[in-house]
Amino acid sequence: MTRSCRKSRGFTLVELLVVIAIIGVLVALLLPAVQMAREAARRSTCTNNLKQIGLAMANYHDAHKCFPPGCVYTTAVDNSGSGNSNSGNDLWSWGALILPQMEQGSLYRLMGVGSNKPKRAIDQGLAAGKGLEQPLAAYRCPSDGAPDLNKSRHFVSTNTSNGSVQFAVATSNYVANNGYGFAYTNSNSNNNKGENGATKKGGATGPFMSYLSTANGQGLIRVGDITDGTSLTIAAGERCWEIRVRGVVTRYGAANAYACRAQDHYHNQLPSVCGIGSTGINNGTTVGANNPLPGAGNQAAVEGFSSLHPGGANFVFCDASTHFISENINYDYVNPGCTSVYEQLLAYEDDTVITRTY
Repeated sequence: MTRSCRKSRGFTLVELLVVIAIIGVLVALLLPAVQMAREAARRSTCTNNLKQIGLAMANYHDAHKCFPPGCVYTTAVDNSGSGNSNSGNDLWSWGALILPQMEQGSLYRLMGVGSNKPKRAIDQGLAAGKGLEQPLAAYRCPSDGAPDLNKSRHFVSTNTSNGSVQFAVATSNYVANNGYGFAYTNSNSNNNKGENGATKKGGATGPFMSYLSTANGQGLIRVGDITDGTSLTIAAGERCWEIRVRGVVTRYGAANAYACRAQDHYHNQLPSVCGIGSTGINNGTTVGANNPLPGAGNQAAVEGFSSLHPGGANFVFCDASTHFISENINYDYVNPGCTSVYEQLLAYEDDTVITRTY
């Protein structure tokens, strides 16, 4: 019986390199598909979040016969749409007001929403401050890498037994529609309508007021007030954490989940719960280093709507329907009146007919 002396033959270096190259090509081909699938899942979750918010706003309307204000000093709000506000003070946001409708009644009660202004509620007990810090998954877009706490917009408790304690407000990626222009708190500022949805142009008034002010005769918005139709009026939309102005991250964006302050309309406080549309969608995130921002410029980009979803952002309308709106939507910052599709979707009573797709 003879034994074979043939030696087993291994792979040559060239063959190994060929196999590695083939694997690399396959990975390069599959990776974009995997990334696209993951982004599609994240975008779907974001859409579901906005759907929940839209339904919660509708349920709030059923309970109070009006939509919630964008933000309010205390919730002295009844079916007549009355309430109060005070520029220079901290305010509860629409995100706090709809917590019971978001099945977060325990968090609503923990913070004492409406019974006091936020800082005073904190002073009455540190538990309320911890409530302000509580992140809520339904208020966060999974595509956005924002931190859980918006530490640049904290509140300070002056509780003497605990000293001076800072409380950061939980981050949100969703802001209510305030209109088209700047989110001013004073209706006499720069010919803006202020509380009722600011606009430097006139006409593009959003359904969510910056804050409620009965002194100016402003009332809360009801379904019957939305003469353009609830299915054609934006209620809320996305905003990213990082806002890039001319290619450089200059300010933090996103939003506060439950509260804000009223003394400043510039990129820190009121716009942290309400959004405007004067620079279109994603202009704060996609503008290149050599391209100036259109419209109102840097400030309005921080106050606008944006997302990290390629090509646009998610919105929920006043009928609780959700839509992905392209960043290439027709919008016009220069001409007076609601002359573009984006303005018409932001306005609730401009009475124009939307004839172009979005």
